[in-house]
Order: sequence, then structure tokens, then C-alpha cells
Amino acid sequence: MQPAVVVPVDPLEGAELDVPSDSGHIPWRYYLWRMLIDSRHQGRGYGRAALDRLTDYLRARPGADALVTSVVPGRGGPLGFYLTYGFESTGEWFDHEQVLRLPLGAPPGR
Repeated sequence: MQPAVVVPVDPLEGAELDVPSDSGHIPWRYYLWRMLIDSRHQGRGYGRAALDRLTDYLRARPGADALVTSVVPGRGGPLGFYLTYGFESTGEWFDHEQVLRLPLGAPPGR
């Protein structure tokens, strides 16, 4: 799968976000398949900066009312990060992962 959006956060680290929007396998219009931040650079705000840029971009897209992602819950996983950012658990599971949804209304407290 080719990334639909690659968000440069810092010229040295960066973040890669895969947001496939034309997949018949994915039931949401905007689905964050993976966000990859090198473990040596986690906790420095790169993930938040990448999501800020991505959500700003998506808010300008037609019909973009939510960004959906999914996580494998457990120790060392990204669930806490996404919940802190503003994603909410939907109670659904997709491909053995817990589904989270971020409403794309006004930017939260930025």
C-alpha cells in the first residue's frame, strides 16, 4: 500500500502516515492505517505535530468529518497517545484492532 499522505515534521525525523482513502477493504473515508515515529524520537511531540498537520489537511477536504484509526491495545501500544490527542473509542473492532475515531470539527485547543 502506498502512503496517501506523508507529513514532514522535521527534516531529520519526519513521520509517515498512511491514509488510504480508496480501499474497498477499509470502511471509512479517512483511515489512519499507521503512524510511524522512530522509537528513539518518541515523546518529543513529533506524533502530535504530524497529527496536527494531517488533521489540518483533512479539515480542508470535502466530506472529512472524522479520522479513524485502529490500535492493538496493550502495553507499549499507542492507545493512550491517541486518546490523549482526542480520539474516542467506538467500541468497534476492525481487523483484530480496537477502532478509534477523531471528530474533525474545530481544532482542539490549538
